[in-house]
Amino acid sequence: MDELIDYVEHAFIHISTRKVILRDEEGYTEEVRFNFDEEGMGSFEDTISLLQDFLDPDDLTFVF
Repeated sequence: MDELIDYVEHAFIHISTRKVILRDEEGYTEEVRFNFDEEGMGSFEDTISLLQDFLDPDDLTFVF
């Protein structure tokens, strides 16, 4: 997963919809949606933690 983070330029984290949009160095985006259940909540939290660990705060946008 660490290699994947190297290609992410910016992450848009949509809290209310449990959605993460990743933008790479070339401007391409990928949208990841998480289910509204216990498993989805855990995966969403883990993904946000991973992104916070590897990206600068300026490269994260939280949308509420």
